[in-house]
Amino acid sequence: MSATAPAQAEGPSSGDLASRNVQRRAVEAVIWGMSGVNYDLMRQEMLRKTDAKVNQFLFWGRPLDWHNQTLTPNPDTLYFMAFLDTREVGPLVLDIPPANGGSLNARGAEREPEPVAGRVKAIWPGARIRVVNDLSAAGYGFLRHAHDDACIVTVSSGIGHKVFLDGKPAIGPSGRGGEIGHLRVDFSEEAPLCECGARGHLGALACGRAVPEQAVRLARRDPGAFARSSLAAPVAGQARRVDSHLVARTFKAGDPWAMALVGVLAAPLGQALAGIHAAVGVERFVIMGGFAQALGPAYLALVGQAAAASTWDFGQVWGRMLELGEMGDDAGLIGAGRLAARE
Repeated sequence: MSATAPAQAEGPSSGDLASRNVQRRAVEAVIWGMSGVNYDLMRQEMLRKTDAKVNQFLFWGRPLDWHNQTLTPNPDTLYFMAFLDTREVGPLVLDIPPANGGSLNARGAEREPEPVAGRVKAIWPGARIRVVNDLSAAGYGFLRHAHDDACIVTVSSGIGHKVFLDGKPAIGPSGRGGEIGHLRVDFSEEAPLCECGARGHLGALACGRAVPEQAVRLARRDPGAFARSSLAAPVAGQARRVDSHLVARTFKAGDPWAMALVGVLAAPLGQALAGIHAAVGVERFVIMGGFAQALGPAYLALVGQAAAASTWDFGQVWGRMLELGEMGDDAGLIGAGRLAARE
């Protein structure tokens, strides 16, 4: 019996590695260049065949056919595009609205961040590009001066925040700051599921999306109170059908059960804001977002009560530390514009 040592596989030669590198670069050039070529071809067609100019929006009123000579036209898409040039007009702020009844060609959240700045730079090589998180952009709009301290909180279909210290968002070296919506505040086994898949996160307990679950929990504790409320009839006595719009309307009308429900929603948020205050000392909290705006000042009072009960009393007046962000959906646009002007 004899044995031989297995032959070792030879690694790629330097020539092979160089060839692979060239191939990868070629593939990357096609991937990155295709969108730029498409964009420029459509811009040229707009300038040649329509009265439109750069920095205007162009809408294709019917699907594209073979006459359109761009690289990858979709025959079932109505295109709505902006051809922008910042060389003469200065900074521009782009706001992408929600797609109601249709869809927008946009990438969703992924594990790896989308290289937005690089892709925009490929289209506008001469422009100075700055990509800003939506809540950070809104925060710049609420700062009173360039070195202001504040905590900007959004309460809508989810919850997020940004703490600004000395006029800059404190997000940490890895950019993980600002995700208070995923702070776990309910450790019970029946805690509501967050959209991320975990249980008991702040966003699952305190935002507009949390209303049906919290309504069910509250109704179970006191079915009679729910049955007597003005919310029961519109939802045929089914607490799970209670939504944020109904809650906001009945809360403002003074319905006791709706006020109790909003108190349940406000409590964990107040606790979280008390933690931020105790940790970094920020004394100004701007609460924005559709759900918070719909509930109004009385909601702020409930958040303030919960915050006061969650930390030591060292003379804080939470009624003065909390304010509603009054810019609405334009907050991000205004803040991004102010940031562009400042830089």
